[in-house]
Amino acid sequence: TFAIYDASGNAIARLDGHTNWILRMVASEDGSVLVTAGEDREILVWDLETQTITQRLVSPKHSAAEQLCLVQNDNGQKVLFSGHRDGTVLKWNLATEELEQTLSVFGNRISGMQPIGNRLLVASSSSPNIKFFDLRDGKPIADLPFSDQAIELLQASESTEKLWVGNPSSVQIHELASP
Repeated sequence: TFAIYDASGNAIARLDGHTNWILRMVASEDGSVLVTAGEDREILVWDLETQTITQRLVSPKHSAAEQLCLVQNDNGQKVLFSGHRDGTVLKWNLATEELEQTLSVFGNRISGMQPIGNRLLVASSSSPNIKFFDLRDGKPIADLPFSDQAIELLQASESTEKLWVGNPSSVQIHELASP
């Protein structure tokens, strides 16, 4: 159970569904959908207007999702990428409620995931590498080393095509080349 508050601190919704801690949440661009990932290994898709669960995604062979990335594909359908503690990145089709693809397996937990425009997904783990995937088909594009330390922070800027990569001691800014 968790509550949603407005800017004044007034509770405007109470959502019941997870049986344990909520680890991550992401909202759709239009604000109509909220996706939450819980310690209970469930990913719940919420309709915020009706305050109800519209989908319950469970990945029984994978650990809890700690990263979520919600994008819209070329057909206008919502696609969810979930990054898990066991190092897997999963691609879910929310129109069919099915797991479409396991994109990659890092050696350890996923520490960050971001879309870059409508063509790339960048993912990091607590290793020194960053992986890039094609958002359309989930195929890996590149696996690049960025530092000699674990990557714990990742932020992509869609408008300027910059990537911020960080760890406890430093942050690097990288310009991304256009295709």
